[in-house]
Amino acid sequence: MAIGCWDYFVGIKFMKIFGCILALFLLMTHSWASQESQVREANELFKKQQWDKAIDLYKNALEQKKNADIIHYDLGTALYKKGDYDQSIEHLKKVLSGKDSKLSSKVYYNLGNALYKKGQTLENSNLDEAVRSMQESLVDYNKTSELNTKDEDAKYNHSVVEKEIERLNKKKQQQQSQQSQQSQNKQNSSSQSNQQNKENSQNKEPPQQPLKDNQSNQEDQKGQDQQSNQAQSAKDREKSAQSKQNQNAISQQKDLEKAQAKEMLEDYQKEEEPKGLLNFKDRNQGEVHVEKDW
Repeated sequence: MAIGCWDYFVGIKFMKIFGCILALFLLMTHSWASQESQVREANELFKKQQWDKAIDLYKNALEQKKNADIIHYDLGTALYKKGDYDQSIEHLKKVLSGKDSKLSSKVYYNLGNALYKKGQTLENSNLDEAVRSMQESLVDYNKTSELNTKDEDAKYNHSVVEKEIERLNKKKQQQQSQQSQQSQNKQNSSSQSNQQNKENSQNKEPPQQPLKDNQSNQEDQKGQDQQSNQAQSAKDREKSAQSKQNQNAISQQKDLEKAQAKEMLEDYQKEEEPKGLLNFKDRNQGEVHVEKDW
């Protein structure tokens, strides 16, 4: 009888342990199925270009940790498509720090694209940062080519970005030249103004003395004539200097207008003409989510 009771209690304990294991297994299975469902739905939304909804589902799927590398890749690519380049770069880099090396080639390609696009958005606010971002993209395109020597798109985009960097560097030099010229103009204007004030101070007529006699009057008149001639000469010099200054200002304005016109033409070519971007390849094949047998 005692043995039967012992077997009974052991059986109950075993059933409890088995029940816990079964519940845990079912919970994990449900979690796995939930993640699978979310990712598949997000992939369909990605194909329909519904970026915000796809991004939300990818983020929810990430909370379950499983298959994190693939989901980070999908999420980073969706963020790139939306135009959120900083967040895209952050998630794509997390893939590189993970264990799935099979994704590396595609990750580097998308990362290069995101860095290039980020550089474009910085062109009008921070040229130095724009160039730096594009230079980083060249590194990623090189890594793509190292991992996949047949990837011609990576090589092509590398050449496009090189030309964009060259254009931005020229634009930076023009801006620096214009700033230097404006600074020089201000210094020249200040120097001419000081010189004119000095000449006016030197040519100021002294107060006239009362006439003493005819001889004194003639001498005074002669002195006044000389002073008048000096004043007239100073005015002539002032007019000549002012005329020269105006001519220099007109010439500088024309040079500035030419430089601005050239810059506007370059911006037009970049934003309006297809040649301006050299048909940068934003391919779909390398950026669409990774298919996986869940």
